[in-house]
Amino acid sequence: MKKLIAIFATAIIFIGCDKKDDDPIVPSLEVVTNNMVGTYKITAATATQAGITVDVFNNNSFFPACQRDDTYTLTATTSTSGAYNVTDAGVACSPTTTTTGTYSVNTAAKTITINTSTAQTADVVSLTTTTMVLSQSNFQGSGTTVKITYTKQ
Repeated sequence: MKKLIAIFATAIIFIGCDKKDDDPIVPSLEVVTNNMVGTYKITAATATQAGITVDVFNNNSFFPACQRDDTYTLTATTSTSGAYNVTDAGVACSPTTTTTGTYSVNTAAKTITINTSTAQTADVVSLTTTTMVLSQSNFQGSGTTVKITYTKQ
């Protein structure tokens, strides 16, 4: 299954007191399914192990080119659960890899769990109207932390 299961985002903006910032302020949102609803693309992904962080999004071994343009759509069923759909968009993989399923959100813990045969839980590092950043520690038992940024389309 796509590395999606590993992980969605926010922009943290620092504003100086005496300096005008031209970047718009993107407020953080509460971690509930209604705030996560939308279609996303992965725009960044890193893996960290033993203090070393590597860009894995632009690495064909981890994210083949045909997966970098896929879309991830989240819909809400309740305030704490919904459905997801991963669409093999743009450059098609062979075979095409469209995936569907359900997910649940733990608002208090700020986590999302993709419900598959081996449910995978990721921390929601940040959530805004434009991005969702997810982080999963000990990814697939490897001791690696994977952090993925999803940008709303």
